[in-house]
Amino acid sequence: MDAKPIADADAYSTSATFSIDGEKKPMTSVVATIEDRPMYGPRYKWLILNFYSFPLTQENIASAKTGDIKPIEKRIYEADAKGYNNSNAKIILSIDSTNNQITQVDMAVPGYTCTVVEKSKDLQRFSENYSFENSHIKLKNNSSYECDMNAKKILFGWDFSVNTIVAQKQVHK
Repeated sequence: MDAKPIADADAYSTSATFSIDGEKKPMTSVVATIEDRPMYGPRYKWLILNFYSFPLTQENIASAKTGDIKPIEKRIYEADAKGYNNSNAKIILSIDSTNNQITQVDMAVPGYTCTVVEKSKDLQRFSENYSFENSHIKLKNNSSYECDMNAKKILFGWDFSVNTIVAQKQVHK
């Protein structure tokens, strides 16, 4: 691992694409958060990669560093320069925090959520370009999965590469 820290803007930049039934959504920013999964016991956590279709502002970066994504999430509903709404996607990694091993992968895009990886051989393949240590994640993956959603099959697709810091998620009450 490099001793040189990642510059703020670089830590939150990515080039990612997510798709539903072939309709692609490009993403340019990523914020990684981690949170407990109390109903599964203290050793299981969610490591969530929050992708956005817009670059982060300095204020967004300051919030991301503290694990507060609420101000960033508000921007999803704003129109971009062309008048289109911004977009987002999430890759939710269920991890065993004793060894940071991925135990399940879910994908969420506006209107859809699906468990896209849960079988051992698929988890092994998904994790080939994965490392998570010292609050830093590196993960690269490109695949798809057909999800059965109440008698309708929907094809989820993703292509992303992240190299970013992970912050403990702030929970707003």
